[in-house]
Amino acid sequence: MKNLFWEFCSIFVLGRERRKAFRRKHIRSPFQKLEHNIARKVELTVRRALSTMALHQRAFPPFKNKAAGRDVVVVAGGPSAAKFRPIPGAIYIGVNRAYKFSGISFDYLFCQDYEAVRGSDALDAIRDYRRGQCVKFIGLVGDDAWNNGYVFPESYVIEMDALRYRVVQGTLDDFAYDISVQPLADCGSVVFSALQFALWMNPRRLYLVGCDCSHGGYFYKNGNVSASGANTLDLDRVMQGYVWFKQFAQRYYPKTEIISVNPVGLKGLFIDQDQETAQGLEEKGD
Repeated sequence: MKNLFWEFCSIFVLGRERRKAFRRKHIRSPFQKLEHNIARKVELTVRRALSTMALHQRAFPPFKNKAAGRDVVVVAGGPSAAKFRPIPGAIYIGVNRAYKFSGISFDYLFCQDYEAVRGSDALDAIRDYRRGQCVKFIGLVGDDAWNNGYVFPESYVIEMDALRYRVVQGTLDDFAYDISVQPLADCGSVVFSALQFALWMNPRRLYLVGCDCSHGGYFYKNGNVSASGANTLDLDRVMQGYVWFKQFAQRYYPKTEIISVNPVGLKGLFIDQDQETAQGLEEKGD
C-alpha cells in the first residue's frame, strides 16, 4: 500500500507518461479482467447452447405428440405411490427407482443424479430394466465442472443405451417451450424433467403418482412396496416448481388434464383423485 501511495504521488511529478503507465497498471487491468470474464462466460454459454441443441435433437424430436389422445402417468418415489392402481393402456414414465414398482411396465425412465444411485444395485437395475422396450434418459446436471458428483459417467450411459439431456439450474429454472433445442428446468427434482417430456408428448390426461412433495420417504424398500426413510427434497423449491409447471401447462397445453393421484403435498393444486375414495363410490354405485 505504501509503494502504491508513492507511485500515485509520483505521477504528478513525472508527467503524462507516468500517469498513463499508472492507469494501465492499476485502473485498466480490472476492466480488462472483467472484459475477459464476460467473454469467457459468453463463450461457455454459446458452447453449452450448441451442445444442448445437439443432445436434444437426438433425444426428443421422435417423441413429439406421441401420446396424442392417450393417458400418460409419471411415477415418482413418494409413499403414496404404494396406493396407486395402474391405469390400463396408459404410457408410463418413471424417475429414479420407480422401476421397483412391480405392477407397472415403464415405457420411459428418467435419472439425473449419479450420487443418488452410485455404489448400489440401482445402476445395474436401470441398465437391465426392460432392455429394448424402456427408453432411458440420463440428465446432465452442472456438467460444466468435470468433477461434479451429479453427472453420470459416460461409460454407464453407453451401457444403458440411454439418451442424454441437459438440465439448467438456479435462476434459469424456466420451462422450455421447445425441449428439442432448449435445456429442461430442474426445480430441485428429476420429476420435472419427466413432466416436461410428458407434456412434449401431448397427452389427453397426465397423471402424477408418488409426487408427494413431502419428506415422507419412498414407496420402496429393498424392492418391496413399503415406506422407507425420509428424503432430502428442498420442499419450497420443489413446490414452486409445481406451481410454475402448472402455469406453463395451462399456457401451452391447455387441453391436457393434469391429475394428482392420491395427493399429499400437491393437494388442491391440480385435479385431485383419491383412488380409494373413487373405488368406494364405484362399489356403492354398483
